[in-house]
Amino acid sequence: MRMLKTGLLNFISVLVKVITGLFLNKIMALYVGPAGYALVSQFQNGINFITTFASGAINTGVTKYTAEYANDKGKTSDLFKCITLLAITCCSFFSLTIIVFSEYFSLKLLGTINYSGVIKWFAATLFLFVANSILVSIINGLKEFKLYVLINIFGSLFSLLFSGILIYFFNLKGALIAFATNQSIVFFMTFYLIISKKMVSLKSFIGMPSDFYFIKKLIQYALMAIVSAFCVIYMQIIIRTYIANHFGWVQAGIWDGVWRISSLYLMLVTVPLGVYYLPRLAELHTKSLLLREIKQGYLFLLPIIIISAIIIYYLRYFIIELLFSKSFVSMGDIIGWQLLGDIFKIGSWLLSYIMLSKALTKTYIITEITTALLFLGGVHYLSPLYGLKGVTLAYCITYFCYWIMMIVVIISYFKGNFRNE
Repeated sequence: MRMLKTGLLNFISVLVKVITGLFLNKIMALYVGPAGYALVSQFQNGINFITTFASGAINTGVTKYTAEYANDKGKTSDLFKCITLLAITCCSFFSLTIIVFSEYFSLKLLGTINYSGVIKWFAATLFLFVANSILVSIINGLKEFKLYVLINIFGSLFSLLFSGILIYFFNLKGALIAFATNQSIVFFMTFYLIISKKMVSLKSFIGMPSDFYFIKKLIQYALMAIVSAFCVIYMQIIIRTYIANHFGWVQAGIWDGVWRISSLYLMLVTVPLGVYYLPRLAELHTKSLLLREIKQGYLFLLPIIIISAIIIYYLRYFIIELLFSKSFVSMGDIIGWQLLGDIFKIGSWLLSYIMLSKALTKTYIITEITTALLFLGGVHYLSPLYGLKGVTLAYCITYFCYWIMMIVVIISYFKGNFRNE
């Protein structure tokens, strides 16, 4: 099974990313504390949110169409020129906007204008940040998995070294500067490797495309990515702000710690999903082959998450003290519902990737908005009743409902009910 082969190839990359993430997590916990931890997460969400828009929100589309037209040089040349056009246009607009309104963004994200200088640093390097993510998406679409792994390993190690040094010397401000600039620096290695290995020509990115066909196609993915950014990234900002306003920034940091544990161990699955599963689904056009790939995904990936969640739950207090500090020990009281929700999330994602691979734009947007509203509603209803545990309970209920939605959507898709999307 190719997924197993690809999964093994990515294991080292994921392992390095998880280990470096754990070390960096420990450094942040020690030097910025729970409240600072929440502010760093708030800033990271802001970066991800802005980067989604600045890139034209097309990374998933880049992977899909690069994989689909990899053997057609004319098509890929038009595709890459369209990508460059969208990226430069969006990046220029957002960089200038962020620089002009840096104090506003600093106040809204971090509660003070004192970090407006960091915001400007991010804006100045935004194009490199975006260019790196697009090049990595192209490498993914070309199925250059070894190169993909190499770049990810380098990025993880560099991030640990660069961020660790800045956090050690400058605490919270150092963490913010590091997360604002590190991926921009990684761009230079990514660019060198993709050009030196002659996977694509530099000329493919320069000039106007002969056909603007891909602009329309990429915009479909942009709509999905923008909705996802609002419903996932911005939702985290809203929920974190809600927790901070009602329970304090320390409690927001506790919730962030739980979310961070989820993010780290879920990489065991999310990396194979993005690297192999999405491009593979994009290639398949028959019901039987799609069903077989989904079945293999469930047999291979879901057990990994279930076993991981069980181990983390029973070792939760040891893990919390190892990865964070004693200030974060109350995470153990709320992590159970989060881990169960993670199982539901991966179960639903194995189906939702059909919507991405087949560009079911309307359905994707509707289900994402519904899920976000369900999560926010759950938090507002359950957190006054159960405190911080109500937030993780809302997360669990939300992804159980999302899994049910995905089952209904995929059954309808195979019955041919989405031909007009």
